[in-house]
Formats: sequence, structure tokens, C-alpha cells
Amino acid sequence: MRIKTFLALIVLCCTVMLANAQRTCAAQDILQEQLQDPKNANQFQMLEQQIQDFTANYNPAERVVITLPIVFHVIHDGDAVGSGENISDAQIMAQLDQLNQDFSATNSDIGNVPAVFSGVVANAEIQFCLAQVDPDGNPSTGIERHNYSGTSTSGFTTNQIDGTIKPQTIWDRDCYLNFWIVRFGGGDTNLLGYAQFPNTGSANTDGVVHGFGTIGSLAQPGSSAPYDRGRTATHEIGHWLGLYHIWGDINGGGCGGDDNIADTPIQSASNGGCPNHPSASCGNGGDMFMNYMDYVNDVCMYMFTEGQKTRMMAVLNGFRSGVRASCACTEPTCDDNIQNGLETGVDCGGPDCPACPPSCNDGIMNQDETGIDCGGSICPACPTCTDGQQNGDETGVDCGGPDCPACPETCNDGIQNQDETGVDCGGVCPPCAAGTCQSPIILNCGDSYTGTTVGEANDDTNYNGATYPYTGGDLVFQFTITASPVDIDLTGLTADLDLLVMDACDPAGGNLLGESTNAGTNDEGLTTNGGSLGAGTYYLFVDGYGGATGDFTISLTSCTTPETCTDGIMNQDETGIDCGGTNCPPCPVAEVLLSPKVFLQGPLSGTTMTNALMGGSMLPTTSPYDGTPLVGTAPANAIDWVEVEIRSDDTASPAQMYSASGLLLDDGTVVGPDGSSALSFPVAPGQSWFIVVKHRNHLGIMTNSAIQLD
Repeated sequence: MRIKTFLALIVLCCTVMLANAQRTCAAQDILQEQLQDPKNANQFQMLEQQIQDFTANYNPAERVVITLPIVFHVIHDGDAVGSGENISDAQIMAQLDQLNQDFSATNSDIGNVPAVFSGVVANAEIQFCLAQVDPDGNPSTGIERHNYSGTSTSGFTTNQIDGTIKPQTIWDRDCYLNFWIVRFGGGDTNLLGYAQFPNTGSANTDGVVHGFGTIGSLAQPGSSAPYDRGRTATHEIGHWLGLYHIWGDINGGGCGGDDNIADTPIQSASNGGCPNHPSASCGNGGDMFMNYMDYVNDVCMYMFTEGQKTRMMAVLNGFRSGVRASCACTEPTCDDNIQNGLETGVDCGGPDCPACPPSCNDGIMNQDETGIDCGGSICPACPTCTDGQQNGDETGVDCGGPDCPACPETCNDGIQNQDETGVDCGGVCPPCAAGTCQSPIILNCGDSYTGTTVGEANDDTNYNGATYPYTGGDLVFQFTITASPVDIDLTGLTADLDLLVMDACDPAGGNLLGESTNAGTNDEGLTTNGGSLGAGTYYLFVDGYGGATGDFTISLTSCTTPETCTDGIMNQDETGIDCGGTNCPPCPVAEVLLSPKVFLQGPLSGTTMTNALMGGSMLPTTSPYDGTPLVGTAPANAIDWVEVEIRSDDTASPAQMYSASGLLLDDGTVVGPDGSSALSFPVAPGQSWFIVVKHRNHLGIMTNSAIQLD
């Protein structure tokens, strides 16, 4: 068969047309779109050259079985395990067994290969195991269940899967084969599955996506014929390992098409259904329709060729060499202190190990629990998104977190929640009004403040501990003094206003340290000596007694406010360390320049990274770190979002001072969400800082010199 150097596509999709039960694929349409990007063209050229170089030197006699760790990400909408798209472990294990049979030529139907092709049937010597260790080194079952209830009840499109689900759930693509099991929705309901080709696409979308309804094998089918034997997964993993459709549609199809495999006959088009051999085209004496990379029904798919094996080995010794070298696979046993295989607990349960003792506090979802240490017949009910309580990972009552719907706006619920700094104010809500416990008015010694307060109809005569002063009508001030006397004067009154000093300002109350409650509209004053008020921070309340409201002036004299703009701490109302706020000089703005560049671990092409997100078309529209939205159109050479942190110069425990999301370009430059401007932070001059650049999918980020701050 002819060998060609060619340009390929980023995602290979297989669908089923329900009307005639015929597989079909969107590869050609995606190819035309991807060919517009010269960078993709260059990457595929490099991949093809590497495969050809490997093939020229490959010795099939050097046989070694390669085991690849696979993690199954089950995307469901809250169904119990074993129902709906939240398919059972047994069904996943049946699919895993079928993959291992198909890639070792031990499948029960291998004997159906026609005699003319029997000489090229290949044991691909590739096996798959459930990943026993997660990216953080923790024990794993290799089956991850992700509850997306409230996000979609009708399934997900490929754009939603690649843009949201994959980046949120993926494990390191250089160590694992990520396999997502989903319900397809929208315009993609006919999809059977799709895969990302090696050496292309984003690192946070790499893997295989498969519809939940056809996972399994003949022994444990996910659906009825014709897709009931688990061969869709075999087909898609073939793509993930570098195989093209057998009829060569990647090179135009027809009798001029080519899949770049020497021992697969040229054929005019895909085959559907279940043909009889020979089914000849292009003068070949018979199509190899029973090959896993054709489009026939599952029952008629049962072989790879030696040429396809060589190509997969080339990929596993090249771009996917990290996965084949991964140590995430271990043989499940009943004494390894890991819940693996079909165990329902650590070293217990399932068909092979002793029964597990009942336990609702072992931190594992075992027995018949429906969650970790909850649900089932013996454990407490699991937190739900409908129980009227904020529990589990919820960030609000029955909302937020990974399992429940996003919380609605909370700026009018009368509760201080989310990131509010006061009740329904601060954080994502409107700023808290000045003059409240949440946002007191700052007074320094020598200051005077003129304002108006409202009255409280239900106020009592004085505050001798009977009630807490701040009940809504008071105006609240905060002052900080050293150990010295302080004179507080309330003058210019037009109504009966009272003055109180407290040592706290919170709903639990505080200690009354002094009060002045002259009747009528007389001016009021309060003098405390060093014995009454030591160094510290205190709160003043100007209260409209009995519904009184009116103007006033309050002054602080005979006291000393400690210096706070030179103490190396961001305190008072400073917006930076010793800068900003009412007392300190404005904070300077410094641009953060990453010099010379920041590179993610992964392949390079010259001096640039080789996994730009296809002209920005697959870049998430919001930062996965803090929700910062993309401004305008992403740069064509955008790699991904990164998070930049500024941390204090404390080697023992550096505190995060500022953080912002930015875009990483393929030459290593970090820019703002508009794709051009530099990130900036209000850092103070004369200080030392740490900078941390984070990326959620890579083990490290490298620079070859120190980061420079200008």
C-alpha cells in the first residue's frame, strides 16, 4: 500500500445514523477546518515523520506487552450507580475485558477472520488496566464518577465536553488514558464516541469520549445490537493510538485514499452493517471490513493488522511514551491496602476478596453506600441538593459545589454567605454601606466627621448590657489608639443623639466601655483615660435614641493613632502593604513580566510550545481558576489559562497577596484576559515577593531565569 505524508485532524468522531444503523464519522469536516492552521499541519507532519522513522527500524521479534493505565470518568446527572448514564462498575469492567481481548487477539471471534487475511492478524500486545494511583499519588479504583446534575438533563455536546467537562476532570494526559463516558446531547445525540489524535489538540482535552449506552461487551452489553460488543471503544482507542479509518478518508478516500498502513487493502469507502466476504472494491479481491477501523457492526469487527500494530507501537514509543511508561497500574490483590479490581472496600468485597465489615466512617464508598460513608442500608442518608441544608461540598443551601446546581445571586437573602463581607453586601454583592459593623468609618486622632444618623424607634434608654448597641440605626466608627487618654466629642446636635464606646462590633455583642446619654439636644462628650482604654482598636456608636435623627459632628482629640503605613502589614483600610486607603500613600501599580518565558511541560517546536488551542476555538471562555471572562477573541497562539499569584517574601509560609488569571501564549508570554496587556498588581516598592504561575494539568512550570518585576 502507498505511504503518504499528510495532514490530519484533531478529533476523530464516530456517530451512528439511527435510520439505517450505519456508523459514520465527522473526520473529513473537522479536517478541512484544521488544515487552516499551519501549526496543526506542522505538528502532524512531525508525527508522521516520527512514525515512519520508527517503522523503518522496528523489529517485530522484540515483543513486549505494554500496559496502559486507563481512568474512566463517568459523567452523570445524579442517578444512582447502575442506572442511567451512571453505569455500573461491572459494565465498565466488561468493557475493559473486551479491550484487552481485542488488543491481544484473544477475542472469541478472532477465528472468523478470512483465510486471506489470517497472515496479517496482529496481537497488538497492548493491555489496559484501571489506574490504581491518581495524579497526586493517592489510591484509586480507576473509575471516577462526576455528578453534573443541574448542568444538563439532556446530555452534552462535544463543545460542552471539550470546553468544560474535560478540563474540569482530566488526569495528566502524559500518564493516563482518559476515557469519558457521557450522554451525548444537543446536535450530537447520534454520536457513538470520538477521540483526540496524538500530537495535537489541547492537553486538557486529550483522550476518548464514549456514549454511555454502548459501553460493555457481549457478556455485559450496554445496549442491543448492532453496538453491543464494546467495539466502539476499540475503534476510538485505535484513533487515540494513531490509526486512521481503513478506507483512507483522511487522504481523500475512494480508491485513491490511503490509511498509511501497508497491509490493509485499499478500499473505495467505509462498510456498514455486516457484509459477506469477499466484498471487493478497487480491485483488491476483498475489503478488510472486519478490521476495527472500518464502520461495520460490532459483530463483524474482530482484527487489527501487523501494520496497524507497528503504527500504534510507534506512537507508544513517541508522543504517548509517558503513558506506556506510567507506573499507575498494579495488579489488584486482597492484601495491598488499596481498593482496586472489583473490591467494594479496601482488600475486601467483590468476587475475589473476603466480605467487607460494615463501616460508615472509613472514608470509602463501599458496601451498598451511595456516597462516601452515607446512604445504603446501614449508613446515614447522603447529603442531597434538595434537603434544605448546606452540607457536603455545597457553597450555599442546596446549591454550589461539584454536585449541586450553581447558587443563585445571594445579595438579598438576609444571610452573610458566599464571599460577602457583610449581610448581603461586599464580595460579589454591592459594597457594604459605610458606617456599619461590616464597613465602619475610620477615625484617626485629630479627625472630625460631620454626618447624619437615623433613629431607632425601639431603642432602650441606655446600653448597660441590656441590649447590644448596633440594631440598625446607629452609625459605626472605628479608631485605633496607643495607650493614652482619648477625648470624644459629639457636637452640633439637632436631635437627641447618644454616644457609646465598645470593644467589639459583631452580632454576638461586645463590652460597653463608655457612654454619654445627655437628654435633649445638648452636646455630648466622653473622656477616657489610659486606664480605661489601652492600646487597641475600638468602636464608636452614634445612636438616635427613641427614633431621633439629625446632624452631628464627632471629633477625636487628646490621643495618638499608631503609625500603620510603615509596619510592613496590610491593615486598617490599606489596599496594599503600607499603601492605599485613607491614611497611606497610594499603592503603585507594577506590571509583572515573565522573563524570559514560561513553558509548560510538553513538546516544543523550536522555541514555541506545540499545543496552542486551535486558534483559540477550544479555549474556555472563562478562567477555570477564578471565572475571569475572556475579553474579545482569544489570540490564535493561546495555549491555555494560567493563574499568576503574588506571595509574600516568607520562605517558611508565604501568604498569597494577589492573584489573577492570564493567557499563556505559545512563546511563553503571559498576557491578560484581553490577549495583549500585561498582568498588573498593586505591589509596594522596596518589597520582595514570590511569583507562582499555576497550570492545572501539568506537573510543573519552568523558567530558565528569575522572574523580573518592573
